[in-house]
Amino acid sequence: MGYALENFDPVGRWRAEANEEPIDVSGILADGTEFEGPAELRRVLLDRQAAFLTTITERLLAYAVKGRQEIFQPTPAERMPAVRAVLREAASKDYTWSSLLAAIARSVPFREPAQ
Repeated sequence: MGYALENFDPVGRWRAEANEEPIDVSGILADGTEFEGPAELRRVLLDRQAAFLTTITERLLAYAVKGRQEIFQPTPAERMPAVRAVLREAASKDYTWSSLLAAIARSVPFREPAQ
């Protein structure tokens, strides 16, 4: 998915080329959905808002609880109730980043001592 955002340089300026080569901003999701550029990526993610929000919440919670090494691992089933609780809490604030992060900080897995 990140390639759809390649038009933005490291400081956020728009560019059409990198190293004098045109930038390919196309991509394909795991389900075969194709997109071209940031506008289409946004549309694709909005069409899958529930899945996107769940995945983001799972990854943020994994990072908060276990650190970087776990963000690419499947979410343990016992953590899913906390993920759903975070999403319920953040829903009232339109799933802003601050509402997701605050709900994660109040979640049971985050407050429990590390195993």
